[in-house]
Amino acid sequence: MTRYKLIVLIIVMCLTSHAVSRRPILHDLLKTNIGLAAKMWAKDSI
Repeated sequence: MTRYKLIVLIIVMCLTSHAVSRRPILHDLLKTNIGLAAKMWAKDSI
């Protein structure tokens, strides 16, 4: 289950970097969302 979450996170980050290159305004929102998701997944794994 953890590997699946990591793969999804990597895909999201790739899509995010692609979108950010065209829309810098979304950069902060996407970063905070990824940060929150990573924290929640870390809590689940513990």
